[in-house]
Amino acid sequence: MPDKQTPPQQILKMKGPLDSRTLADAIVNEGYAANPAAARKMIERSRRAGKIESTYPVRFDKSYLYFLEGHRGKKYAQCVKKLLPEKPAFHRVFKTILANKGWITVGQIGKASCCLPTGDTSKAGGRQTLDTITRHLISLGLIDEIGGVSGLFRIGTQFGAVGVNRVAFQKKIELESGLLDIFKDWLRNCFLVAYDSHTIRPNDVSAAVFNQTLCDMHGPIYFGPFSQAKPLTAR
Repeated sequence: MPDKQTPPQQILKMKGPLDSRTLADAIVNEGYAANPAAARKMIERSRRAGKIESTYPVRFDKSYLYFLEGHRGKKYAQCVKKLLPEKPAFHRVFKTILANKGWITVGQIGKASCCLPTGDTSKAGGRQTLDTITRHLISLGLIDEIGGVSGLFRIGTQFGAVGVNRVAFQKKIELESGLLDIFKDWLRNCFLVAYDSHTIRPNDVSAAVFNQTLCDMHGPIYFGPFSQAKPLTAR
């Protein structure tokens, strides 16, 4: 005999993925709970029991997105993209991925999200570290890891397909790094600055650390090596 569905399950099955505030209101409106506080407890019990899924620990303006396993794919991705503007750091990361035709480096993640460097324990400005942000992006499904490749990620398969192959993207990044080295030397010679008076990423996929911020000669964020943030559709 199949398990009886909980009220949150029933509502999510009927309405699709919902943020926690909307789901709690729906539970109250359907008469399953007397107030939003009781509804939130009901939602949490369902989550802990594995009856429903959520984006925990990632929140969007203090709300989690709740969904069923069957929603994974297009429905889930559409709801996450709709909520992304409420989480500006992740929204900037996603726009960078689109501008790069489905790819992003760990350095770009750091600069786009304005996070703290990995290992920083200060929690300055309430920001999270790069490794935490990267884990959350992976858990959300916005990015996928690439086996055997460090510091480079592709767009999550639920969110679209890459528009250029990995080798081509890495080649563009390598060429860009070479141009930056030439530009750095030119600036140093023209303005007679000290040999180490520059901030540039240590390798193709990383970013330099300065004053608890990830940046380099591109500034706090760059869209490269491509230019337009067009939506990517799954193939």
